[in-house]
Amino acid sequence: MSTGHDSEGQLDLFEGGAEHTWSYSRLKSLRRCPLEYKVRWLSDQHSLFEPGHIDVQAGRLLHHIIREYYRSPANAEPYQLLLKAYHKLAPHASEWKDDLQGENRALAALQLFAYSKAATLRAAALEVACKARISETSFVGQADLIYEIPGSPTAYGILEFKLNDVEVRVDDPAERFLQCLIYYAGLPAQFRSSTKAMGIYIFDTGMLLEAEIDRALLNKAFSIVETALQSANGPEFPARINPFCKSCGYQTLCPAYSSSLKRR
Repeated sequence: MSTGHDSEGQLDLFEGGAEHTWSYSRLKSLRRCPLEYKVRWLSDQHSLFEPGHIDVQAGRLLHHIIREYYRSPANAEPYQLLLKAYHKLAPHASEWKDDLQGENRALAALQLFAYSKAATLRAAALEVACKARISETSFVGQADLIYEIPGSPTAYGILEFKLNDVEVRVDDPAERFLQCLIYYAGLPAQFRSSTKAMGIYIFDTGMLLEAEIDRALLNKAFSIVETALQSANGPEFPARINPFCKSCGYQTLCPAYSSSLKRR
């Protein structure tokens, strides 16, 4: 694989890849680039990033892979490439001292896929709302709510609400990666750096391998969220729509579910 710069300051992602040669400015926005190009570029060219850039690109990469995963879950190559990328990025974490949050997000987006054969993205998403067991590792989250979607026996919405002063356990590195991942992937950009952060996840329990709800955590979540909502003066809830949710589809939440949120 060629990873050198050409005479015009461009980066050739693949050998013989005239059609895959991109200017550096275009590489900053990889949304239209096929998945494998993104992953290999992130893996082999991470040194091109400033700390802030790698945060942004890891987030974009993650969103793309989430979509691709559900289109073709049997395709293991993206996860192998991501795992390779993670191992290449991890030794450089000490260089990102000025951007620890960005470091965590970037590593989270890659580390998650080490679990890809033993868990689904939805099992990981459940992690922050309850205690989930993924493979042989247990993860515990805080300050989240699960709502049952009316009319669906298996689909649930997760109302995720975090405050900066709510402590997240970081004693388990894998748990920390997943916490950072869900925080980054699930929240609208305007809330990522604010004191209040809200998001709605939709998932289908049919996609979960193994998970158990920790009722104590949910009870604590109810208390935290109710207190926060009372002080937030009825904020609008930004929706995160799962395009594969049979109950909600691409653009809208279930009407009954939306109404139940508005009444809260």
